[in-house]
Amino acid sequence: MPYNTVVKIITLTPDNLSSALAEANAKLQAGGLVLYPTETVYGAGVDATNQTSVDKLLSY
Repeated sequence: MPYNTVVKIITLTPDNLSSALAEANAKLQAGGLVLYPTETVYGAGVDATNQTSVDKLLSY
């Protein structure tokens, strides 16, 4: 199942925190995938109430 892939890396700073979180939220609401670092691994987030998003995540 092909998907268009666009990767945007956002480095969080005190100056862009609000806009970066708003952008991530918009991506999730649009059915996108958000990857984020934790202390040990990267996490993957999607809107769990959007079955298409969940299917997209599980297809990787």
